Amino acid sequence: AELDAAFARISTPMQALGRLKASEHIVACVDDFPVDDQAGYAVVLEDVRADALRVRFTDQSSPLGADARRRVMSGVLAGLAHAHAKGVLHCDLKPANILLDQDHKPRLADFGQSRLSTEQTPALGTLFYMAPEQADLEAIPDARWDVYALGSLLYCMITGAPPHRTDEASQAIDNSVNLTQRLSRYRQLIQQSPPPTGHRRVRGVDTDLAAIIDRCL
Repeated sequence: AELDAAFARISTPMQALGRLKASEHIVACVDDFPVDDQAGYAVVLEDVRADALRVRFTDQSSPLGADARRRVMSGVLAGLAHAHAKGVLHCDLKPANILLDQDHKPRLADFGQSRLSTEQTPALGTLFYMAPEQADLEAIPDARWDVYALGSLLYCMITGAPPHRTDEASQAIDNSVNLTQRLSRYRQLIQQSPPPTGHRRVRGVDTDLAAIIDRCL
């Protein structure tokens, strides 16, 4: 019974990865098995041997230029479109979950928070990449969560940080007494703040690209 309960907790990610094996833009699951007496369960992922996108933000020896950003976003979009076509929502897009090989070819990774499009179970993403309506323990999964996160990801690739994240905002959220209050403060911050404009102040970002980011957010 304990093993069944443990498998139920990860059944969605396993089902999701099983549906996505055919994409070159997604890290594949190659095996899964129970691992200990505490009803633990493990998955074996494809060995990609790549840096997370977030590493490239801090690695001054190999910064992402405009051409590299276009290649990365093209691959991310292809992977996400494949996932959505298979009925899988990622629910936690962020730089740490995008792996880049030496040619900057991206692979979507970490489907631990993923949900099937038919599910009713909420899934929490990462602050400042997570859509405000996702930050609710009763939220029903929605493909638009990934659209918002995509906008946050692209915004971060251009400006170096996700929208709305400031030291003051982070501190206010971190001072919450529990998860419910933490999520509520995050929702209020995103919904009550003016639209982010940092991407429009970066040289070389054209109006069409800025409009796409605005629409995603």
